[in-house]
Amino acid sequence: MMKSATHPIVVCKKIHDTVFTKDKEKIRETKTVQYYLPSFHFKSILKFLEILLLILIVAAIIAGKKEEVAPIMNFILEQLP
Repeated sequence: MMKSATHPIVVCKKIHDTVFTKDKEKIRETKTVQYYLPSFHFKSILKFLEILLLILIVAAIIAGKKEEVAPIMNFILEQLP
């Protein structure tokens, strides 16, 4: 398993496959697939959540549901630092 500083999280997935040859023999194959996840900073995740909530507020205003959504969104935005 390869792990580097740019990819601190590595997810390995093993795929077990059974293949039959022309002679009807069973051959088992195992493949390993590695997924590299980038590192996330906590502040960037919070900023993304703020932007997402603001987009949802704008969508609620356009849809005419501002009075129903605004108190919930306001509470969520106050909880974010």
